[in-house]
Amino acid sequence: VGLPLAVEFGKLRPVVGFDIKPERIAELQAGHDSTRETTPAELAADIINNGLVLSGGGALLVGLAERITNDTGIEAFIAEEPLYSVVLGCGMTLDNLEALKNMSNRDMVE
Repeated sequence: VGLPLAVEFGKLRPVVGFDIKPERIAELQAGHDSTRETTPAELAADIINNGLVLSGGGALLVGLAERITNDTGIEAFIAEEPLYSVVLGCGMTLDNLEALKNMSNRDMVE
């Protein structure tokens, strides 16, 4: 990926990120393009209207959110706690398992 660097966001929380090597940008763009081609229309409209939230370690790639915004015109945001957002979301899902039992895969696609 690149060399680590520290970036300070807010008053007290330093965040360690990584610069993106130029050759990796093409790989990220190819993944984005293939995902965009297979995204259902309703989900694509939601992303265009509300933006894209980056989570996980990839969200810490310095300049990635800005690059996505500049390249696509879709606002990209970094999750508040990018390293924990996926596991926190899984926890919320488990807390609401009863609600999910009433949904089918068809409901999620439509």
